[in-house]
Amino acid sequence: MRILRALPALALLVVGAARAAAYEPDFLNMRIPSRLEAGDLDLLFEHRFYGSVLDDPLQNLFGLAIGANVGFGARWMILPGLEARALYTTGGQELSIGAGYGHWFDGLPLGVQVNAELVSPQGIDGRGYGVFASVQAQAGPLAKRLELNVEAAYDSYLNHLGAAAGLRVEVTPDVALIGEVSPFFLLGSEQHIEQLGTTTAFAAGVMLTVGGHQFSLLAGNSYAIGDRQLMAGASPFGGVYLGFNIQRRFP
Repeated sequence: MRILRALPALALLVVGAARAAAYEPDFLNMRIPSRLEAGDLDLLFEHRFYGSVLDDPLQNLFGLAIGANVGFGARWMILPGLEARALYTTGGQELSIGAGYGHWFDGLPLGVQVNAELVSPQGIDGRGYGVFASVQAQAGPLAKRLELNVEAAYDSYLNHLGAAAGLRVEVTPDVALIGEVSPFFLLGSEQHIEQLGTTTAFAAGVMLTVGGHQFSLLAGNSYAIGDRQLMAGASPFGGVYLGFNIQRRFP
């Protein structure tokens, strides 16, 4: 049933527009200072399998047979630099809606962006609300092939500070290798701790640009979708979870 509910979003991504736009040097979960043009719309379908490939892989098809955390997201560049964003994930039935403002410096391979969004996760004590505020900085291209991305954020729902860093290496114009890591630390006053992990989260994968779409295949130690879930940390049980993203930009 979950696959059937996802079909309309997948169909929209696959059909796409006849005219494809060049993609940003994107990452797997982290967000970046936007390089969309005014009026551009970017749609994203994300999928993280709940089953670890280390847990009886032949019986559960390397984690593919145990369900998944699925995300549907959209970004729209309203005005130059001003971006609206929405994301829904089935894990936690979480909805987030917000906006960000980004700027790339003339003559420098450096961009920054600040974001604020309302988040509404479903916890064990009912649906909650909070604000997720974040800032990103991206440097690149460096040496023509490297993109370095860093991010810091505060999550008022969890009362949690988070940070992440990522590296993207372009192997060819259509193939990139990506790694992300979010060191986990506690302030001692966090809320809704059942939604927090206990260890550093990481993900690595390959991103392919094919026929106007962008595909990512990835593996990590959590089934997080997006920067907020990544910064909430990973489980201490040492699982490895597979996932993929499908992205389409409409100019």
